This record gives sequence, structure tokens and C-alpha cells, in this order.
Amino acid sequence: MSIILSRNPRTGSILKEIPKTPAQNLPQIFDRAARAQILWSKLSVKKRARKMVDLREVMCRRLDELAQTLS
Repeated sequence: MSIILSRNPRTGSILKEIPKTPAQNLPQIFDRAARAQILWSKLSVKKRARKMVDLREVMCRRLDELAQTLS
């Protein structure tokens, strides 16, 4: 399996090795995403909003990790 190297842009050091998704897996991934969208669309606006608030809370708890990953 081939990988993508994530590098620190300042130092060039390797931060993480990320496996590439094989092209033959893409149809299954897209199908799962389409099914998830159908389920999401069936939720009320209030339930969707609650899930977004929950996501925000998780992201705030993991802010340092997210910042490290993004930078």
C-alpha cells in the first residue's frame, strides 16, 4: 500500500504516514456517504443542530490536537 507523507512545513520532518485510499474503494466510500446524507436529511433541523453542537464540543475538547494536525 502506498502512503502520503505529512511533513512539518518548517522543518521538513515527517509528522505522519497516511495510507492512500485505493481507487477501487472509492465507490463503496461514496455509497456510504450518500446513505449517510439520506439519513441526515431525515433528521429534524433541531436534531441536526444538536449534533452540530455536539461536534463543536468534541472539537473544542480536542482543540490542541486539531491545531497540531492542521499546522
